Amino acid sequence: MSAAGPGLGDQPAGPGTPPPVAPVSPGGLSRDGRRALGVVLGALLVLAVLQGVAWAAVAPGVPYKVLADGRFGALPTTSTYLFVAAATFALSGMVLGIVVAAAAWQARSARGWQMLVTVVGGSLVGAAVAWLIGELLARGVDPATVGATAADSIVTAAPTTGTWLVVLAQPALAAVVYTFMAAWNGHPTLDRPDLTKAPDSPQA
Repeated sequence: MSAAGPGLGDQPAGPGTPPPVAPVSPGGLSRDGRRALGVVLGALLVLAVLQGVAWAAVAPGVPYKVLADGRFGALPTTSTYLFVAAATFALSGMVLGIVVAAAAWQARSARGWQMLVTVVGGSLVGAAVAWLIGELLARGVDPATVGATAADSIVTAAPTTGTWLVVLAQPALAAVVYTFMAAWNGHPTLDRPDLTKAPDSPQA
């Protein structure tokens, strides 16, 4: 009995026939691309810890006046200290958002919506982590704990941003920067190596 002949897919390619190319899903990422996503996410978490520690160290405390009977109140300059603390956190987050978005764009193998989600989501989580660390590490005297004393006094409470909304500055700017770079690129594949079609070899 003769063996069955080769199937259609097993026939050797004839002269001038381009070699078969493995299909690439536009929504998928190569191994290098997935690795780049992990590196960006890890870098954002490390930077978040550093941001929180740095903010707790440099943000100004909030001064309060404590009366001899234990009552306390804000000084005329208290709002200025609150503004500086909030602005310091927001501006540092904006700088991180710009730097991380620009660095993430350099990872050509991961360009696309996956990296955008990683940069924006990682920035949001990182900013929240930085805010929590900063609030936990900030040191100061709670004026409510001073109580009655022999004379009026001025105490400095721990710095605070006053609102958690400052965490939105970093992811918002990161999204703007990365989206701008994608739009400025203008190529349908964003110059991703795994989506860029190699030029056809000349026919023999």
